[in-house]
Amino acid sequence: MFRTRHYHAAVMLLAVLWPLTALADTIHVALCGDDAWTGASAACAAPDGPKATIQAAIDAAAHGDEIVVAAGTYNEAIDFNGKAVHLRSSGGPGATTIDATGIGGSVVACVSGEGPDTILEGFTITGGTGSRICFPFGCFVLGGGMVNLDTSPTVIDCIFTGNRAEFGGGMINQGSPRIVNCTFIDNHAEVNSGGMGNGVGMGVTVTVIGCVFRGNTAGSHSGALGIGSDPDDTLIVINCLFEGNMAGQAGGAINTTASRLEVTNCVFSGNRAPAAAPLTWRRPAARPSPTRSSGATHPRRSVKRCSA
Repeated sequence: MFRTRHYHAAVMLLAVLWPLTALADTIHVALCGDDAWTGASAACAAPDGPKATIQAAIDAAAHGDEIVVAAGTYNEAIDFNGKAVHLRSSGGPGATTIDATGIGGSVVACVSGEGPDTILEGFTITGGTGSRICFPFGCFVLGGGMVNLDTSPTVIDCIFTGNRAEFGGGMINQGSPRIVNCTFIDNHAEVNSGGMGNGVGMGVTVTVIGCVFRGNTAGSHSGALGIGSDPDDTLIVINCLFEGNMAGQAGGAINTTASRLEVTNCVFSGNRAPAAAPLTWRRPAARPSPTRSSGATHPRRSVKRCSA
């Protein structure tokens, strides 16, 4: 009797879960594909061969689907359109590029409520010029490589290079994205945050783990990584390398004002700004207060086990 009850319970659980797993599909994308095909197969033949563009695969996908992109360079800019999909390359960022050169705007956009189940993995992101976003306090060109507006996607093993914007040359974040094992190299911001900008005065929580910021530049502050002045902004940086970044005024690597900042186990090397420290903390409307300390403390900021 005991075994029978457990058997029926298992059958009922399987009946509940089976539709959820059965609905998850894999959609393939390849340069040899055709957007009129279903994408159900990686083999380049009608009618079920791969899509030709990543955006067509996203448009066809449902929540929970996986999109697998074959090696190559895809000249497009993409928008996740609020979908919780896992978009990944089959060959990694060294073999698979999304290049928005000649298109304009951000290369990747998450602006429709995407959460952590929206995953971008294994691409080189380049050629972005940013998206013009308007707030009550003004309009700005944000996020050359990727713009995350009121969203919290997960970004893994991507390379952001050769992107530019006014703020956040490589990426701009407003929300709670998680950025893991990514490289930001040779991106530029005309104003602040050459590699990655966080917060547009709205309050954000951004976690950056195991990333490399190299050769990024900003005309004013935050050569590599910046966070805004909202006291609710939080930036957590763990196990990252900041090398050869440059800002026109302060914070060759990182600059922050009133925000909460936690930097742990990071290396700073060769970052430059007139306020010479690689990391600067500023109170709004106050003189910059640079520090080189690997164990610096502040009520809302800490730097632990770092070297400069």
